[in-house]
Amino acid sequence: MVETSLISLAKKLISIPSYVDDEHNEIELGKFILNYIKSNARYLKASQQEVIDGRFNVIASDDHEPRLMFVCNMDTVIPSAGWKHCRVDESVEDGKLYGLGASDMKGAIACVLDVLTEFDQTKGLMLLFDIGEEHRFEGIKKFLEEYNVKPELAVFPEPGMAIRNGHRGVIDLKLTIYGVTGHAARPQFGKNAITLGISAIEASIKDFKAFDNPSFANTTCNIAHIKGGIYGGSDESGKAIILEKGNKIPDIAVLHLDIRTASEKLDGKKCVSIINTHLNSMGLRLGNAEVMVDYAPLFIPRSLLTKAERCAEAVLKGNLYADLGLFGFGEGQLLNSKNGTPCVYIGPGLPEMAHKVDEYVMVEDLERARELFRNLILSYCY
Repeated sequence: MVETSLISLAKKLISIPSYVDDEHNEIELGKFILNYIKSNARYLKASQQEVIDGRFNVIASDDHEPRLMFVCNMDTVIPSAGWKHCRVDESVEDGKLYGLGASDMKGAIACVLDVLTEFDQTKGLMLLFDIGEEHRFEGIKKFLEEYNVKPELAVFPEPGMAIRNGHRGVIDLKLTIYGVTGHAARPQFGKNAITLGISAIEASIKDFKAFDNPSFANTTCNIAHIKGGIYGGSDESGKAIILEKGNKIPDIAVLHLDIRTASEKLDGKKCVSIINTHLNSMGLRLGNAEVMVDYAPLFIPRSLLTKAERCAEAVLKGNLYADLGLFGFGEGQLLNSKNGTPCVYIGPGLPEMAHKVDEYVMVEDLERARELFRNLILSYCY
């Protein structure tokens, strides 16, 4: 297979680690993207926007008010063990380009960057390559603090070659639950914070179903992790000490919940209230309830996307729109909630490949996505 500039560029992006830990971040990838735009798309003004700890967004635009905006996150998830393909030394086999971020979303970044070389001017094109999307959305939050733009359309090229015009919201809760300890041989005389706490959450999940949206998606709740045991007081910072001791009924449990809400009526405060009602009914007490993330759902009416539909029809295979119930939260909600910008998600790759071992993107999808992005630029920026 002849290697095109698109594939070469995707390989280069994959080869630059951009997951965030004590030794890695998006800085080197940001430098590469910034230099690429300055060298290959000189009709755009490109700059970096400092965000945190030397990490920065890359922003590029022409001299006109934005009509079309691409928002691409530069970070990937931290690599898992078990890869058969080297996660940073990319390879192409059977039409699949492997590597960490190939699908989410370095393949998409390659499509956006490569298509820029076809133009010598645009009217209303803006690009944002941001940091921290896989964590706490630090990059787009910083962008929204300093920029007030409302393009006709914002495209987030997350994996999935069908238009996704919305998604559920996300609520992250960290709950500290207290029970009653006692002798492990007589559990009936205590209140097990772990088992009863889980029962209370399961009862709450049934109540969350009242916030399903049959025409949109279902509300779900994932118990992400639990730590429980014997309450040993608090440390100097006020954090509860959990002792790992047997022979006693555990009287403390800390649970982290990931709730995907299909309704604006179910927010973090409402979730805590529902859970607390079930805890009280079981003789448990809710201590600290930390709402770490609390974002509403996003839904863009199709009536606002007729131009985008025309651009996609000639490129997409199968359904024009995706099943919104299969997806989680995205940064489009943050942009839309600020100024009402119509936001959609569409990009190369399979959604189920994101964050997985031996992640890959089909070369065919890269080529189709590049054509789609070209259509969008021609339609919105000329």
